[in-house]
Amino acid sequence: MKIKNAVIALLLNLSAVLTVHAQHRAAAKITVTKKIPHSRVSVYNGVNYHYADGIYYRPYQGGYTIVRPPVGIHVNVLPAGFATLILAGTSYYYLNDVYYIQIQPNTYKVVEKPDEKIICHEHSEFISQLPQGAESISINDKNYYRVNDTYYEKITSENGEISYKTAGKKTK
Repeated sequence: MKIKNAVIALLLNLSAVLTVHAQHRAAAKITVTKKIPHSRVSVYNGVNYHYADGIYYRPYQGGYTIVRPPVGIHVNVLPAGFATLILAGTSYYYLNDVYYIQIQPNTYKVVEKPDEKIICHEHSEFISQLPQGAESISINDKNYYRVNDTYYEKITSENGEISYKTAGKKTK
């Protein structure tokens, strides 16, 4: 019984040491810089986030660290080099896998990456055949076909006829 208790105690101590070591390694990967490029500031939940060239910084241990912007933060200017994706009539602006929507002139809100649930146009074009060179792609486990900057969704009617509906458009 004493040996069993000793083994359990040893395993618990080893587990605690490994947990502290893993936490230390995770913390060691955070890069802190004292100086950031000329940036704009946006306050979100009481934290001053600085952003420049599509990169977001937040205060950390007397300096700054690069972070993903929180969903819901507002910025006045989109980063240079952004692209536009129009889905279901909504324009999404994105760069570095960060998506924005315009909520008023010169005000943009960081939003979640759009998913397939919103890819649907009220006034979609239907075509019976995809143009030559259509590329099959998967977005959130749903298949689409891309031709240049237009995305199509395959539709099968009740009688088995196949057509393709415009699902979205990417513009630059």
